[in-house]
Amino acid sequence: MKAADNKKHAKKGRLSQSLIVQLSVRYFIDDIGTRSAALTYYLIFSLFPLMILISILVGSLNIQIEPMFDAMHNVLPKSVLELLSGYIHYVEETPSTIMFTFAMFFSIYFPWRVVHEIMATIRIAYELPPAPSQFKQLFKELVAAIIIPLSLIVSLILIVFGPNIILKLLSFLPAGLITISDTHLNIWEYARFAIAGLMLVFALVVVYELALDRHQPLRTILPGIIAVLIVWLASSALFSFYVENFARYSVIYGTLGTFIILLLWLYLTSVIFLMGGEVNALILKRRRRRALYHNSSIVHDKSEVYEWPSHNSFRHITDHEQYK
Repeated sequence: MKAADNKKHAKKGRLSQSLIVQLSVRYFIDDIGTRSAALTYYLIFSLFPLMILISILVGSLNIQIEPMFDAMHNVLPKSVLELLSGYIHYVEETPSTIMFTFAMFFSIYFPWRVVHEIMATIRIAYELPPAPSQFKQLFKELVAAIIIPLSLIVSLILIVFGPNIILKLLSFLPAGLITISDTHLNIWEYARFAIAGLMLVFALVVVYELALDRHQPLRTILPGIIAVLIVWLASSALFSFYVENFARYSVIYGTLGTFIILLLWLYLTSVIFLMGGEVNALILKRRRRRALYHNSSIVHDKSEVYEWPSHNSFRHITDHEQYK
């Protein structure tokens, strides 16, 4: 009896391990570093087609692009913003049908590859094998590949242009049809940030919903999503501060220095977003473990569910308890 109690206390001790320590272990077990490198590769090829679409969009609305980069100066280093700004101005000065066709195709293909990598990593974090129906999974990935870029573009426009975008849209309507007071514009000045954030959260919720085989309550996926957005904003600001004040990549890489900085930022972004799935999966796992000690009828075979895997094997979850 005493031995059984000691064993039970030992298991409880393992439950109290630091979340950071367990996430660090999962980083290596699930090979997040390699997957982040692959995601960075697809992100770099997704970025420039999306820049072309943004350039076409703001050009058609006759809106200046500079405010967008002014709003991003705390998140991205100045040299990266100059690179992106120069690329957009080049697109504006040399428009072509071929470039537009290129942007339309690759702004779907490479984001699809990004989504595929994220969803595959989420399934691994949740201890799931590859999707049983590849055609169904492909359809889900294509849906997410369309929703995510649209959400990013709309969120960026909301954050950058503020009341100006409302006034611009109203200019297309008959005069006097809709009137907006200064009070409403002042409210919108602050509400746009909340709406843009909610749109990003919505895009990530869609990715989780499509990546997993069963519906997930918001309370089980919001912690990781909110953590991702907070850590990403903070890390991007710190990275920008470091590059602007301490790093001298141009000395080592010359003219490629700016591109190297962009790659590092995209890699940092990839690691953070992939670890968001690990956060949600770990929180869910710890919740199930706690429930196991209070209600032994939750699972059929306790010895199967919580064994830590070998490096090349999936962690097993019984169908009865999966996503509960």
